[in-house]
Amino acid sequence: SGTECISTCPDGTWKNGNICSPCDTTCATCNGGSSSNCLTCPSNLVQQGTTCISSCNDGFYQDSDRICKSCDDSCATCSGTSTTCISCDGTHLQDTTCVTNCDTNRYVDSNGDCIPCHSTCATCDGGSSSNCLSCSGFLFLDDGKCTPTCSDSHQYANIDTNKCEECDSSCLTCTGP
Repeated sequence: SGTECISTCPDGTWKNGNICSPCDTTCATCNGGSSSNCLTCPSNLVQQGTTCISSCNDGFYQDSDRICKSCDDSCATCSGTSTTCISCDGTHLQDTTCVTNCDTNRYVDSNGDCIPCHSTCATCDGGSSSNCLSCSGFLFLDDGKCTPTCSDSHQYANIDTNKCEECDSSCLTCTGP
């Protein structure tokens, strides 16, 4: 009278002895009644281990099957793949990689990330054109800026150091030391 013997329980339930008991509401399928017994999740949740949650915890990323996978050890958080870092712990984020030291043409910003120097700088301590520490090519460091010529007539463009350097004190102007 309304009871039927089945060998497997339908989705949303689990075999509890001889009866099919409902899964926790966070589970699509399960092997027990608690929220930590999920086998699959509904489409609005992701699966981390045996629980279904709204988004992956730090240190995990969501794969294409809505499963939370571990980030690479170098990343504090990641997205899309285990090695696409979006934050680092104790190191610096350079593009999508965690590094101990930034490349020479980058500086560490207030968030600890490696940010590219201004295009005129070879090295820098900030992002503007006046934060250069050294220059490359045919530019010369002149008061924090890389310029094609020196602005002070008592300086000369040293091609060996890429810096504007002071003329000898006996000279009004000069082209070398």
